[in-house]
Amino acid sequence: MRGIRTSICRYLENACNSALSEDVSSYSQQLLILESEDTTGIIAIFPMPSSFVYNKENYYKLYDIISVAAWPDYTCLRPNAMQIVNIDGRSLSTARGFFFPWQKGHSERLTGSIESILKQVDLSKGIPVMTNLRIPSDINSIIVSGNTGSGKSLAVQSISEFLLHTPNTRLIYIDPKKSAGARWARGHPEVKLVIPHDGERLEEYLIRVTELLSSEVRRIFKNQDELYKFSDKVDTNAQEINQPKTWIILEELEALEVFGTKKELESLMHQILLICLLGREAYTNILISMQVPRNDILPIPIRSQLLCRIQLGRIDKSTTTYLFPDLDHIMMPFRGPGVGICDINSGGVQPIAMPTIIY
Repeated sequence: MRGIRTSICRYLENACNSALSEDVSSYSQQLLILESEDTTGIIAIFPMPSSFVYNKENYYKLYDIISVAAWPDYTCLRPNAMQIVNIDGRSLSTARGFFFPWQKGHSERLTGSIESILKQVDLSKGIPVMTNLRIPSDINSIIVSGNTGSGKSLAVQSISEFLLHTPNTRLIYIDPKKSAGARWARGHPEVKLVIPHDGERLEEYLIRVTELLSSEVRRIFKNQDELYKFSDKVDTNAQEINQPKTWIILEELEALEVFGTKKELESLMHQILLICLLGREAYTNILISMQVPRNDILPIPIRSQLLCRIQLGRIDKSTTTYLFPDLDHIMMPFRGPGVGICDINSGGVQPIAMPTIIY
């Protein structure tokens, strides 16, 4: 990677000088900040030998300084692991540095009628989350977590609304509580709504949901079989065989688990895991909504397969333990309902404010 001096580098050095110890500063030539030549991030170099240690603790300490100093002109993503890059064309003492990925500008909440928001976005590229931020169309698994009052239901509803307006997309909405999501889906006959029947025991409903997911898994294998037989491409998907993209919205997973037996719950989780593992090429996707994705509710093998993770509401060590285990704090520039953090395809954690659709 090549690093260059740009106008913001001196400013960031001064911000670090004020926060770090006196013997680790640009004044003593123990700190040099460069912007990557491809503008994808910032590089912090501490020439060797140095009292400064390249470790995880110092990496995230610098992230806390730089992310606040650079915002709102730049948005720094919080990497899930310490990133060190080699720098071309420099002597060995300055040939490596911490790398902090960033994006020019900052995202803002999408607000307005669905018609006005759709004029601002391109649904063919993915699900809009904020201005300049989307969930790419190749992401096939999403989890939205948050306590009561966090805006979780409205977040799921906004994602569902965008999916509804995405061409060649089929929606299945599963809501055991018959709550806001079910009422939204009821108003759209093109959405397949799966709710408990009058007088139906929840155990029976759980079995019915599991059977539905099992039928979708069989469809995955059917699509994969057709792709194998008819496609000459190595990297392909079900669009090549003219299959619609299916999104399964599973609201309040905890409500499904309360009354099931261990065997019934294992069957449900097995189908969810298969969809997460096998659904991408077959155009079968899943969105899971729940309050707390504890290990006893959402097994680790499923959680590890979820490509987009959204946590809304209070953000601290107690709430991020399951989706963001290494995160205990992050800069939160947004206010109001539907505010939290997200990580899309392990690209780094960043604050979000989910869309507000006015009906």
